[in-house]
Amino acid sequence: CGVRRSQLWSPYSTHTQLIKSLLLGPLMGASTSKKPSVPLQEPQDLSLRRQDATAVPSDSDKSEDSERTANVSGHEKAALRPWTCSPILGFQPKEVLTLSDLTRLLHRPCDPAALAATRVMFGVLMMLDVPQERGLGVADIKWGDPDICHFPLFPHFVPLPLPYMVLLYGLMLLCLLMMTVGWRWRVSCGVFLVSYWYLFLLDKTYWNNHSYLYGLLTSILLVSDPHRCWSVGSGASHVPLWNYTLLRAQVFLLYFLAGVKKIDQDWLSGYSMQHLAQHWVFSPFRVFLSNDNIDYFVVHLGGFTLDSLLGFLLFFDVTRTTGLVFGAAFHLMNSQIFSIGMFPWVCLATLPIFCSTSWPRPILATFSSLLSAPGKGLQSTVLEGNATGNAKETTGSEDEEKKPETVKGEDNEKIIKALERNPNCYYGENGFVTRRQKATTVAVLAYLCLQLFLPFSHFITKGYNTWTEGPYGYSWDMMVHSWDVLHIKVTAVTATTGDVLYLDPNIWVKSKRWTSHADMVVQYGQCIEQRLASRGIHVSSLHIDVWKSLNGRFQQRVFDPNVNILKAPWNPWQEVRAGQ
Repeated sequence: CGVRRSQLWSPYSTHTQLIKSLLLGPLMGASTSKKPSVPLQEPQDLSLRRQDATAVPSDSDKSEDSERTANVSGHEKAALRPWTCSPILGFQPKEVLTLSDLTRLLHRPCDPAALAATRVMFGVLMMLDVPQERGLGVADIKWGDPDICHFPLFPHFVPLPLPYMVLLYGLMLLCLLMMTVGWRWRVSCGVFLVSYWYLFLLDKTYWNNHSYLYGLLTSILLVSDPHRCWSVGSGASHVPLWNYTLLRAQVFLLYFLAGVKKIDQDWLSGYSMQHLAQHWVFSPFRVFLSNDNIDYFVVHLGGFTLDSLLGFLLFFDVTRTTGLVFGAAFHLMNSQIFSIGMFPWVCLATLPIFCSTSWPRPILATFSSLLSAPGKGLQSTVLEGNATGNAKETTGSEDEEKKPETVKGEDNEKIIKALERNPNCYYGENGFVTRRQKATTVAVLAYLCLQLFLPFSHFITKGYNTWTEGPYGYSWDMMVHSWDVLHIKVTAVTATTGDVLYLDPNIWVKSKRWTSHADMVVQYGQCIEQRLASRGIHVSSLHIDVWKSLNGRFQQRVFDPNVNILKAPWNPWQEVRAGQ
């Protein structure tokens, strides 16, 4: 191939620089020489030039690169082409072989525009979520009655008095407004995050996967820099690539793990969600399918296929448009079928995060009168990037090579000045990464490993397993289980006379979800004991008889009615067995 093995593997050899010039072309602007005797040092701005944030090659760089590339024979280019992975993955495999290499990759500077747009859309949607699913609109019903039983994750978590709960909601709305405009980002986002998780952990009966997702997205945005663009009191500057990597990976796992959880006999057999075909959104399918076929082929098999593949469709450039179309249609249909608050709209807002990091700029450029940030009215200079955020790369002859879209002259200079350097990014001046950057890389990897582990961690938290694994809310098993409560009987035996009391199962509770989980049944028994004691009725035992149906099966008894719930042993790490 005309390249010696020693030259190919030497990290600072001339041919290595030649490979980079061929693969990255004018984007890198790498300096090469035809004499292989002197090893070259990597340019100081190499990392920045790889990035789709601000690096735009000058005309002189382009002419020099074209002249050097012209001196490379065709068989050398053909030999190098199979080693290229950037057009598919967005990075070279050698860039993730060591911790330092991965740190350089994850800290490359990126355009903050897409991250800022996500911040604005998420802030607005969460402001709509607070009076709905968070409960501000029904705060007096949800938190006003001190006798209502709550089911917190931790025993010492108790709701504040109603006036303070309303103040907490008001504080959350204020923080969301500050987050939307990007003012005092860390403080506003941190206060909202603490308040949100406090409300979330107060009652497991309100848990669902999308409420859990909101908390995760807020946590990611808190440690990221979405305020580096279009923010009050903050200039525009680069953001490290890992800001996008975390968000994209979290959204990818949302879809992919939902697909994995649908590898369930009930779902694949069409029993999890029945009679949805009667909804008007499925009217186009009724032209050629019956309702039963729609329930099975469209809802169950179609839902499994879409969840399993949507993340991959969004990841790759060539399939992203298809993924955006199917993803948007899927979430718009869900917004009409189910009453799930802002979840479909939050998912719609996160779909563009897989696009170029500069996707909002061409859109906002058409409304230049609305822009007040530096670089006003300019077209984006960032190349169309893949899911990892770095620019597309092409190989082959000069005739086959696709020229990147750039702007020239004063526009280019204005954009460069508008995007300031971020100390958290890696620019390659000295070739070394800091300890803080390495620690950030380790933290990113640890977070992703945790998100992969938690949905399958129910073999550890055995006490939360009943008919299904774990409490509903962080397993991404969305819509897999449908419950029908057929019968609930609650009896209490007084401690003094031994009289049997029959209690209304709907008193002091707002939901029947507690009847599906052993940990909530224990909490319910303790709450009922306290409420009766406050009324002068002391009980020695409490018995619960629940009959339910899962996914259309025949009704079955869930708990042994002979067991005294007040004395039943329960431990989050031990399996709940029959007779307990």
